[in-house]
Amino acid sequence: QGLISNSPAIPTYAFSILTLDSFRRLRLRAPRLSVQAFLKAVCDSQNDIYHAELATPFTEALDVYLALLRLLDQQVAKSLGRNSPHWRIKNACPPCTYKLADEPILPHDILLAIDGGNSLKRFANAGTASTTLAFDSNYFVSREEDDVREDEHTEDTHMELSINAEEDLRVTTDEFVVKNLPITEGADDDGHLLSSCTERWKANADDAQKKTFSCFEETGVFVCLCRHGHVLAIADMVASGELAKYPLAVLAKVNQALGSSKKLIAYDIGCTFKKTIAKSTLGEELEADYTIPAMHGYAHNRLCQCSHHPKYVAGTGLEDFETCERFFSASNDCARVTRHATQFHRHQLLDMFLGQWDEDKFLLSAQFIRNNYVQALSVLRDNALILEKEISSKNWTEAVVRSWLDEETEYLSGLIREPDHEMMSVAYVEALQALTVVEGELEGERGTGGRAVPGEANPMKRQVKPTFKKAESKVQDLTEVVNEYEAELDIGRRWAPGMPEYEKVVQYSRRRKYHLALDRLERLLVQRLFELQKGHLEGTGYKLRTHIAKHLKKRSETIRTALKAYNAAAGPVGAEKLDFKTVVNYAFVSQFDLLRDSRQDIRLKPWSKASNRFLMDKLFERDRAREEIIRLNVEIARLRTWIRDEDQDFRTAVQVARESDSDQHLANEIEIRAQRRFRIHSRLLRTLHALERVPGFTGACIPGQSVE
Repeated sequence: QGLISNSPAIPTYAFSILTLDSFRRLRLRAPRLSVQAFLKAVCDSQNDIYHAELATPFTEALDVYLALLRLLDQQVAKSLGRNSPHWRIKNACPPCTYKLADEPILPHDILLAIDGGNSLKRFANAGTASTTLAFDSNYFVSREEDDVREDEHTEDTHMELSINAEEDLRVTTDEFVVKNLPITEGADDDGHLLSSCTERWKANADDAQKKTFSCFEETGVFVCLCRHGHVLAIADMVASGELAKYPLAVLAKVNQALGSSKKLIAYDIGCTFKKTIAKSTLGEELEADYTIPAMHGYAHNRLCQCSHHPKYVAGTGLEDFETCERFFSASNDCARVTRHATQFHRHQLLDMFLGQWDEDKFLLSAQFIRNNYVQALSVLRDNALILEKEISSKNWTEAVVRSWLDEETEYLSGLIREPDHEMMSVAYVEALQALTVVEGELEGERGTGGRAVPGEANPMKRQVKPTFKKAESKVQDLTEVVNEYEAELDIGRRWAPGMPEYEKVVQYSRRRKYHLALDRLERLLVQRLFELQKGHLEGTGYKLRTHIAKHLKKRSETIRTALKAYNAAAGPVGAEKLDFKTVVNYAFVSQFDLLRDSRQDIRLKPWSKASNRFLMDKLFERDRAREEIIRLNVEIARLRTWIRDEDQDFRTAVQVARESDSDQHLANEIEIRAQRRFRIHSRLLRTLHALERVPGFTGACIPGQSVE
């Protein structure tokens, strides 16, 4: 009769399949729609009064209907040959994963974005009636897989929260946690400072500090998406914050499905997370580079941006990697319903949402490609005029302009810590001074009786004087130390008081504390100036300007602390003291007189001028646009080939089912689904055909051949 009961044994209520399917389709488009609101609308349409007791049996009948649909999905997938464990991830996004024979080799096979969101919480005491039910979804990483990765990261890859607990508590609901970290911590293998650029991210806090309200069982989700927005894997964050085990688990699931293909992974703390990956077992299996999302990247310090911002990372194209933020914005609609749902119903709703999300992203994939293609062509056209005019007028080359980024990186890296040569020179002179002292002690021992003295037990038998032996041992040890320093510093003739080299280091040693304080203040202020200039550049939107200003304001406290240390060190050496208001009001490097007294005066460097930095960014933007065109041409061919092959798969499956007398209903279902896919394909092809007519298009207009 087309009805489904809430119970097979005692059918108290029955609901039509049409009503159940109507609710399912409405919830796919509006996840926040509750069962109660829908039933009230149905009752109103029948001029009836809603009764609260209808909600439970309707939910039970809906569970049965959805379970039947999942069984039907499994039969259709089997008919299409799509029932292997990793088929969904391997084919989630045809432009990213459907590789073709003889296609150009890309720097990275797939671009991924990962992040955690905390809106999809669920109360621990919600839905205790169905705690034994478990929803099986190929989107979710199981809790057992999460726990396998729990202990695979080491403590030294995480930062500590600030001592100011009240301040941390005040900002726990924000995206950042305020932390004060020593500037010498967290440098990567190239010596780039990592601690300060991630000091405000919750994700980078020590796992022990990632607390949450005990009333929540699930505190959010951690997702992995491709650049087109398709969800590859998702994990529940259970009674905790954004622990390292969640990104490790989702990436392990994705890597297992996609195999050895090289990946580019964007994460808010990608600059430090790569260290976590390297020290886990996943690091041996995962071939990947790491970057940070474009907008969130401006919360990182300038040195980190030089190495990790998508603008400067080869192979990123014009991708901004803010895909996860868009996903969380849409998934917020599920939060009202999942907050008090059972674990089973929460996963069931999220699985429905993810399936619909992926279908919508597939429908928009050609539009995504077209928009990016037009944007890349526009960047190439506009930037070519600027670069040709500016570079030729100043007799520069593109190689010279690109080298500015390396010079800036080298300069900022040099301010992280005291130069090794200066540290060793100071240590060498200190060792010489100590050697002079102990040599004096040894001479004193020789002058008071020599090396040997009568023994205490037998005065006729002489023994080594203890104080002489001790002084002699000190001289030998310090002589070895001095010899090692001379070998390291390539010193032929030993330094002595009065020699220029010796006196220069002695003078530097007196000013050492001042120089260290100066280096730290200079680094913070130069980074602030460069990021401030970014906010003044043409083309920087309002949201990005606001984002940059927000984080510059938060960093002012770090500058204030560094300035206080500088002024304390400046007094004893007679250096000029500075006030906070003066240094934070500097808008350009040319105003920064403090650089005159630092190790390098960068005011005359080409890359320190705002106009030249604008030119450098335009050059890198042009390079990224060229990469984008190459990747888009590959994605267009992959999408065309997928459409042709999927059309054939559906037609073959329908034909096989029609030839079997027992599978006519299945054949009808496959044909219904095929018709929907054909309409989606038709929409995609129309968009691709329109792209072919865009001036400057260089992609293929015909399908290729899949490697599989």
